Amino acid sequence: MRTLSAVLFSCALIPLFSCGDSCEFGANCWVSSSENRSIQIHGTAEFSDDDRDVKSLTPGGFVLIREGSWMNPYREYKVQADDNGNLTRTYFVDGQKRPLNGAAQAWVAAEMLRLIRETGIGAAARVQRILRAGGPTAVLTEIAQIDSDGSKRTYLRELIDNGHLNEGQFRDAMRAARRIGSDGDKAQLLIDVADQYLRDDLREAWFNAASSIGSDGDRRRVLGEAVRQDRSGETLALAARSAGGIGSDGDKSALLVEIAHDFKPQARQAWFHAASTIGSDGDRLNALRALLRSSNTQPDTMVDLLHCAAGIGSDGDKAALLRDAAAYPLTDPAVQHAFFTAANTMGSDGDRASVLSALLTGPSRDAGVLAGIADSARHIGSDGDKASVLTRVADARMDEPSARQSFFAAVNTIGSDDDRTRVLTQVIRQQGVPAETVVAAIEAAASIGSDDNKARLLVLAADTHAADPAVRAALEKALESIHSDNDYRRVTSALLHKTT
Repeated sequence: MRTLSAVLFSCALIPLFSCGDSCEFGANCWVSSSENRSIQIHGTAEFSDDDRDVKSLTPGGFVLIREGSWMNPYREYKVQADDNGNLTRTYFVDGQKRPLNGAAQAWVAAEMLRLIRETGIGAAARVQRILRAGGPTAVLTEIAQIDSDGSKRTYLRELIDNGHLNEGQFRDAMRAARRIGSDGDKAQLLIDVADQYLRDDLREAWFNAASSIGSDGDRRRVLGEAVRQDRSGETLALAARSAGGIGSDGDKSALLVEIAHDFKPQARQAWFHAASTIGSDGDRLNALRALLRSSNTQPDTMVDLLHCAAGIGSDGDKAALLRDAAAYPLTDPAVQHAFFTAANTMGSDGDRASVLSALLTGPSRDAGVLAGIADSARHIGSDGDKASVLTRVADARMDEPSARQSFFAAVNTIGSDDDRTRVLTQVIRQQGVPAETVVAAIEAAASIGSDDNKARLLVLAADTHAADPAVRAALEKALESIHSDNDYRRVTSALLHKTT
């Protein structure tokens, strides 16, 4: 038994029976289409179990069906209820009343079936009746005959919720769901039945249907619901894979942020594939930052994250992420290499210097990190920015030859005498600094153009380290590069003082 109560509703030039799922509109409903067909319902109608005609109407109510065009005869069928609810049926062709013969009854039956299908009225009872007669396959066959996306959603929801389906039938229902044209209706159906599909045997069928949603907002809404309901690695991986097909950078980034909140290794490959398709620097930064906070700095994930960061076009946004990453332990050689590869893609001297300085304040200051900082600083164009970074590197002990070599190679690219002097002064002043480091600083000082700056460095080295034979030998050699007699005497005096 199916009932229909409706309000006056006009929808010219739209698909037939676009009233909605239940078509319960109160008093009247007028539905029109470009197919020269219309149906008007007043009151509450109840239809026969075989879907062929009206069974009852509220007193004073009526159902009116019209069809025709200049190429086809105009036909009209009306069922009218009097004040007592008694029904009268009339049938007209081109304005002339005709008997309800076999052809007329067939036309009425077809129109009634169309009405029942497209409005979704009485879907629950009708699905159960079809199930009893032919099982889920019969219901899916019936759904395939329905044009209205809203009605398809209603029938599929009823079938999935109450059809006692097996795994194969659940998958068949999802294949039918993919054929729903309206992204909104498809999205709502998937959300409504997600709890029944987010399990090992059915999860992929559900995500295949989700990936057929063209609307970025609707797809994000559906995938976000899946991620909230099921935080398993399989669901996160499938959600990330489907996210790659979202065109909107904002929607894609927002979904990846949701996935990142409880990140699982199974989702890593799909997540980064989707993240790499985000063109907006800000949106990519937001996604990567969320993952950085929750990934527990697993080496594989960190390497992928830093490679993805290298693709950020904005030096400011890239620097912001790398400064965040610098706060984490970067002890794995592959992670260190990926970090400096990303840092070296920055053209801005200030941004690169800020990243390298942040790394120096972080927990990673081993020889590999120090060498990487120096190698990266070497390519900073600004002497001031380069010197600021190298001055901070000088605070760290450079006992490892590789770190020391990279550091002084960078120092020797500083063109400004004052900036080079500032860095070398910091090196020489360090207490307990190895003699090899002091010797390297003296050799770097020898190429300073200003005799005054050079002499100040050599005097400092003589005052603090001349007791070491290797340092003294380096000082004597560097002294030969001083042309100013006054500065020459200053250094000589310092050396003689230390000798006596």
